[in-house]
Amino acid sequence: MRWSADQDEELWGFPFRREKRSGGLPGISQSNGRSIDMHEPQSRLRPIPNWEDQGCFACGAANPSGLQMKFFSDGERVFAFPEVPTRMAGWDRVVHGGIISTILDEIMGWAAIHLFKQLGVTGTMTIAFKKPLFVGERLTAVGSALAPPSGRSVQMQGQLYNAKEQLCAEATGVFKLIPPKTAVRMGIVSEAYLKIFAPILEFDYHG
Repeated sequence: MRWSADQDEELWGFPFRREKRSGGLPGISQSNGRSIDMHEPQSRLRPIPNWEDQGCFACGAANPSGLQMKFFSDGERVFAFPEVPTRMAGWDRVVHGGIISTILDEIMGWAAIHLFKQLGVTGTMTIAFKKPLFVGERLTAVGSALAPPSGRSVQMQGQLYNAKEQLCAEATGVFKLIPPKTAVRMGIVSEAYLKIFAPILEFDYHG
């Protein structure tokens, strides 16, 4: 069953705004998976809304033990600029591989949610660790789609750069796109949670 904008409005109580793009496939990075230009002006980025009481380990502002990632969009991709605290190190000052995996998973998940306006959950994920990353440095994470969705699945890419703008880790993953009402029926989220999450799904870079 295809999820329609009318069904979105039925659930949320207001119409969703859909992203309008010129050229290329909607929501698909035109970089075709290549490394990003790190010198792109950050003035193009717009913050994606989150809510203050979010308790997620990766993105929850209310989780003092987490990464508290914040997300931005350039209309095609999602960016984050986390600084990993010392308590999340593995060897000495090196960021633990599990934390790197979390950042890449989160940036791909938020990119799937933002670009395709549905909930996204990780199906599979493959990571290549290229260079060490260090705690206390400002990192750059980038999430994008590698291809249009196929059914309820979409192939995503995540890239993680160090403060010297070197690509240090990257991942690809298959994410499952789940319509809001289906997520409630499956017990993934509650109706109350979805109402709080609505501004994130509704956010339109071009709006």
